[in-house]
Amino acid sequence: MGWHDADGNIQGIVPYLSTQLIDHWQRGHQLNYRLGSTERMMQELLRGDTDLTYTIGDPRLENNAIKVAKLITVPLEAWSLKTQPLKSVQALRNATLATLPMYKDMQPLQHSHLIQQPVSKDFLRLLHGQRVDGVVAFRQILMVLANNDDRPVENYHQLPLANVDIFLWMSRHSPLAQYLQPLQKAAAATNTPASVAAYLRHLGANKQPNCGPKELSAQSVLSSRASPCR
Repeated sequence: MGWHDADGNIQGIVPYLSTQLIDHWQRGHQLNYRLGSTERMMQELLRGDTDLTYTIGDPRLENNAIKVAKLITVPLEAWSLKTQPLKSVQALRNATLATLPMYKDMQPLQHSHLIQQPVSKDFLRLLHGQRVDGVVAFRQILMVLANNDDRPVENYHQLPLANVDIFLWMSRHSPLAQYLQPLQKAAAATNTPASVAAYLRHLGANKQPNCGPKELSAQSVLSSRASPCR
């Protein structure tokens, strides 16, 4: 159900499981799949015990869009680089990575071999075919930036933090694009300075934005054009 390391241990979850779940969800059926050997791990992730809760937003906003977001973000979080945790930009050098087109100008990836395309069945097949070393999700890039002293906070990715995992799947070619607006609205409601700081702490980042609450916002901290903190 995923790639295997030298000792035969499973290192990832096959992302197409999520595609099946989404399709089933959108048809209005109950999610009662048996996921074989990955079932327990999937259930742990879907319970909201992971940082997924931070990226999606307030758990009180339990509408269909939020639930779909939980389902579709699990695989990219589980299917990551073989070198975990990712704390150095050197780990990305010469790696063959599957990314979405939004990452094409990210400086930490400039020495990687990128295979980029919108989320689609072809994208999922690419991961399943093990022709890449891993897939880079935004939280991993955030860890690289936060743990490198030469990466100032203002050079973080332009997307608001609370929208990160949602946007990973929201290419314009995706049938899930219809959920974009309600997801953005839900994310904005919890995209606060406190949530940014909490997320960085949750990731184990050793560098915190040095700003007062009035000066700090998720958008400004993560914008490549703003310099709100020093």
